[in-house]
Amino acid sequence: SKRELFLATIRRFRDSRAIYNRPEFKADLPVKTVVSGLFDFIIDSVIDRQLGCMFGRCALEFFGSDEEVTKQVASGVSQLEEAFCQLIERGQASGEISTDKDPRMLARQLTTTFYGLQVLANAGPERQTLKAVAAAALKILE
Repeated sequence: SKRELFLATIRRFRDSRAIYNRPEFKADLPVKTVVSGLFDFIIDSVIDRQLGCMFGRCALEFFGSDEEVTKQVASGVSQLEEAFCQLIERGQASGEISTDKDPRMLARQLTTTFYGLQVLANAGPERQTLKAVAAAALKILE
């Protein structure tokens, strides 16, 4: 059915093309560089091609209307949060990020900012406005 095909597409996206599968998460780069690049990616992809993260689009489109889609989206969002958390923990281990900050809460804030940028970019603000929002969000990593 169309629904089963759609659910299979979400699962495939989660396992291969989702943002947390990008090589930047595994690269030996400064945390702020990785996060800034991911924020730039979501801003540019939405503005330039009207794309973005499938989970973000599905969350808006299907919230409350399909339990299985909501479950798959929640799983994908949780995986992004976990990827951010691991990135932050790596930054704390290297001394880049203060250890007095809770990595899970920072990860949740970054996840919220990532999806918020996608929604905001779809609403049409200028690229510079979105970049300013992203830059402000990066300050939590200082």
